[in-house]
Amino acid sequence: MDKRTLQISGAGICAMLLGSLYWNYRNSQKEQCTTEFINELNKELKPASKGLADFKTFDVNYKDTAIQNTKENIFVLRQATAEKYAKTIYDAWNWYDDNEQAIYGVFSKLKNHVQGSQVASAYLDKNKVGLLDDLILKLSESEIRIIRNILKKKEEA
Repeated sequence: MDKRTLQISGAGICAMLLGSLYWNYRNSQKEQCTTEFINELNKELKPASKGLADFKTFDVNYKDTAIQNTKENIFVLRQATAEKYAKTIYDAWNWYDDNEQAIYGVFSKLKNHVQGSQVASAYLDKNKVGLLDDLILKLSESEIRIIRNILKKKEEA
């Protein structure tokens, strides 16, 4: 191969690589816009889930924020306990009938929204999908309302 052929081949490979990177970037942007659109649409179509999204329990970073912003002691879960609770919720999903009582049980055991945040974080780490997203997708409005009522009773930190 002569030098000119190598240059053309190299330029072609670079162009394909840049095109591939651009294509992936555009797809990720489209996915992000689609996710935001679906979340807003869900809020309009399922008003019960809108209130669920307002709880700090589902913010995976809330634990760190709460610890930084308060001087009081905060009751947190051990990582293993948060992972166990996340697994309990995940195992409650079935293709034919969900075990809502297990899910309610987990939320009832939590002392505060910080602990809920830890469970949401563990759920995301383990299952690569947010806990809030799964709850909204898989539970009915009446079941979401029960979880909202449980979370309303939790203390802030």
